[in-house]
Amino acid sequence: MALLTFFTAFLFMANVKADSGLPVRAAVPAGLPPPLLFEKGEELTGIVPEYTRALIELLGHKGSMSLLPRNRIIKDFRQGSADFLCYASYAWADERDTYNWADTLFTKREWILGPAPMPKEIKGLKGKTIGTMLGYFYPDLEKMLKDGSLHREDGPSEEANLVKLRNHHLEYLIVDEVFLNYYKKNNPDIEKGRERLLLREYPVSCALSKKGRVTVKELNKAIAKLKSSGKLQEIFKKYGTPILE
Repeated sequence: MALLTFFTAFLFMANVKADSGLPVRAAVPAGLPPPLLFEKGEELTGIVPEYTRALIELLGHKGSMSLLPRNRIIKDFRQGSADFLCYASYAWADERDTYNWADTLFTKREWILGPAPMPKEIKGLKGKTIGTMLGYFYPDLEKMLKDGSLHREDGPSEEANLVKLRNHHLEYLIVDEVFLNYYKKNNPDIEKGRERLLLREYPVSCALSKKGRVTVKELNKAIAKLKSSGKLQEIFKKYGTPILE
């Protein structure tokens, strides 16, 4: 009996050791704007794929990375067929308790861009139409949108909305700071005669599958190394924007 118990324990330890060496499966949410994501055939580049690859290396595992459409993210994470995704926020996630959450990577800032002088508060936009993203929820504007004191005009992308703004088909829009910095490289006059009003800041972090191969502790350790080494800052700088701490 003792020999059988030892043999069973040995097999269990061997399986645990084997499981710890399984490849990490990281996901990147599909549809992110540049410079967060560039798709060149099957090759993924941009800020999010680059820091995701760096995190896989710091975890010390072999790994793969794949695009996940928004409607597949929850399903894959519930099944444990993806381990983590590092462009997520507890503040905006659907079914947020489905995941485990790691430490903050950086801060996402959303601005309302419009003609100068901009009002000092959101309520000063009463009666205006604002360019928004199709399917996006804006908690800070929800009351005004519901009572009709603010009107939304949905666009398919932030770039499409900025083109409308540039061509004077929109006066106001909501834009992510990282994308605005990227867009300004080829359109340096986009803010000429315009000002920003901060809409909201979101801490961006990693969501982990509760059935995945990576623990929160392991990923937090990798995130700390990525930030302390300066590598995360270098990735943002490479794509023309400072990291938003």
